[in-house]
Amino acid sequence: MTPTSSSSSATTSPPSTRSPSRLSHVAHGTRVLVGGALTHRQRPPSAGGTTFLNIEDETGMLNIIVSPGTWNRYGKIAKRSAALLVRGILERDSGSINLIADRLDQLTFGPAGSTA
Repeated sequence: MTPTSSSSSATTSPPSTRSPSRLSHVAHGTRVLVGGALTHRQRPPSAGGTTFLNIEDETGMLNIIVSPGTWNRYGKIAKRSAALLVRGILERDSGSINLIADRLDQLTFGPAGSTA
């Protein structure tokens, strides 16, 4: 099966899609695109409107940090999707890896070689 995004951009070329396990070799501050199953969503009152997501594929898990502005724009997608394609900036802090999201798309799966 080939992952596909529910929306596409004809004017910009997205970064290469990476699996969570391959992010250990990516530099802090690099824009990446990661896809996986959405395992949970948290929006604690003490976080000032920030939402925390976790996506997972067969290689590992990744923490996603979604600002209030990004959540306002893409929150409906995150609420209705079982899997997400997330674009953002990689953040390394004290040995942990997070992705600061700037775009969320629904991730769907089609037959191998499919473009839709």
